Amino acid sequence: MADTATPVEVMLSSLHDIRLPEMGWVEMTADVLVVIGLGIMGAWGLMHILAPFRSPKIQQPDPPGGNDIIVLLHQLRRVAPDRMHALHDRLYLRGQTPTADELRSILRECEARDV
Repeated sequence: MADTATPVEVMLSSLHDIRLPEMGWVEMTADVLVVIGLGIMGAWGLMHILAPFRSPKIQQPDPPGGNDIIVLLHQLRRVAPDRMHALHDRLYLRGQTPTADELRSILRECEARDV
């Protein structure tokens, strides 16, 4: 009776001989891609969690006259590039930006000269 083993003992003794095969390049690549994907998902989640704590962007104030000056400067560059070149240095100095009325008068002069 001592020679007969129970099915549980047979099963447990046969499990000790099982060896998993070595990992191939497909499994290694899959593991690397899973790690990269988890890292991207973690970074994305962290970005959304920390979004309320970001500092607000500093908004540049609109120039006096708003978009009118920009439109007039584009027209002046198209109509009279030489006059635009003369105004170029004033555009970047604080407090010396030409007004919309001044740009309109320059455009009228250029149109009157061309007619």
